[in-house]
Amino acid sequence: RERLNVLEQLEDQFAGAGRGGQQLLRLARANQSTQGSLTGLNSWNTVRGLVADILSSEMHLAPLIDVALGPLADAIVLSDGQVIDWIHEGNLTIDGRVTLLRLDRLPNKRTGEKIQLDGLRGVIGRADRLTQFPAEYEPLIRALLGTTWFVDSLATALELSHFRGAGLRFVTAECQLIDSDGSITIGSLQAGLGLISRRTEMQTAR
Repeated sequence: RERLNVLEQLEDQFAGAGRGGQQLLRLARANQSTQGSLTGLNSWNTVRGLVADILSSEMHLAPLIDVALGPLADAIVLSDGQVIDWIHEGNLTIDGRVTLLRLDRLPNKRTGEKIQLDGLRGVIGRADRLTQFPAEYEPLIRALLGTTWFVDSLATALELSHFRGAGLRFVTAECQLIDSDGSITIGSLQAGLGLISRRTEMQTAR
């Protein structure tokens, strides 16, 4: 129970989101609770939350998803360009950096998404298929994770790395990453849970 309390306090503080993201989420939360009741139309509803708010997974896969998403786990999901227009027009100033993802500006399906590795030795599965999320966010999760495959080991990832030409990425069970540009990230993760891992642990503890 004590562990759950700590995790919930971190959530209340938007821990994990950068300073700019924290500011935007607080503004959205404050305005969504007031403006909509007065006007019946709330432009702040365009702010859907963090990418990490949208998806969940089994506990043992959560660290792999954290690695696959990287800094995009704390990107802010927007329905449209309203917030970006406010920033561009000088009506909204964000303190610090924040990554914004628009649901109406997602890329089309990529070549790598057509490649099927299921059933090959050492392949756990494609990342977007191993997460749970509301159906409306399927294009977003596919855009973020649809070319990332989870595999059992670095040896398997290296064996399959010739698929990198199609834009595929590989995350191992030990949270090593072979990216589509050929870079390899290995070593221990930094201390502390990633956003997906923290939310998954909270759901399990409740």
